[in-house]
Amino acid sequence: MAHWNRRSVVSVGLAAPSLSAAGYADNAHGVAIAAARLRRPLNTSAEDPILELVRLATLAANSHNTQPWLFERTPTGIAILPDVARRCPAVDPDDHHVFATLGCAAENIAIAAPSLGRAAEVVFEAEAKRVNIVLTSGASSTHPLVDAIPRRQCTRSVYDGRLIPTEQLALLEAAGAVEGVDMRLFTERAMIDRIRDTVIDANRAQMQDQAFISELRAWIRFNERSALATRDGLFAACSGNATLPDWLAGLLFPIV
Repeated sequence: MAHWNRRSVVSVGLAAPSLSAAGYADNAHGVAIAAARLRRPLNTSAEDPILELVRLATLAANSHNTQPWLFERTPTGIAILPDVARRCPAVDPDDHHVFATLGCAAENIAIAAPSLGRAAEVVFEAEAKRVNIVLTSGASSTHPLVDAIPRRQCTRSVYDGRLIPTEQLALLEAAGAVEGVDMRLFTERAMIDRIRDTVIDANRAQMQDQAFISELRAWIRFNERSALATRDGLFAACSGNATLPDWLAGLLFPIV
């Protein structure tokens, strides 16, 4: 049974950029091309709607950008299975993040499917450890969040310190008022400081765990060449760090 993942989807119709003598500039250009192709808006006239839904699904949030999912075309739609080879046992020993990731991918499909004239019913099959999405014909409609899917991203940029406007907080609170969600907003400075200090302490404890450090390093892509070769992981430049050759990054990483 053939499976799709993000690396295969982004390669469809995309010529591999040169990684030889072209050097840094071509590698950077190749990253931009790959990202633009992956994050293009939903194509409502796609030749293969199932493949287009899978592309949108692969833009879902996932820990360390490990993309621990496999997509399978079924007689009734799409199945999403965990890719156990991409587990992170140090940071996610019980696979909580893996299965949360499958749910995020399924949600993207459910949001995008109506734009392609399909209704999506999402069912988690616990014994089979997979998410089954049944697609049926339906009236074409546009979900208000469909345009947000290719724009969603995690950022590790420096926080500018500005407070979130009250009206934005109200929108967040309204968005979280759904069944199964318990949302709490913390706006008092004392509580914010306590949460900040707890996060810093937790991060410090993680950084003293060699298993965590080794796992993290394995998923960092220190330069454009590595990012293009694997099409996964954490690209160093996205966290504000300089890109480095792998050999140099390997020497510096244990120090910093």
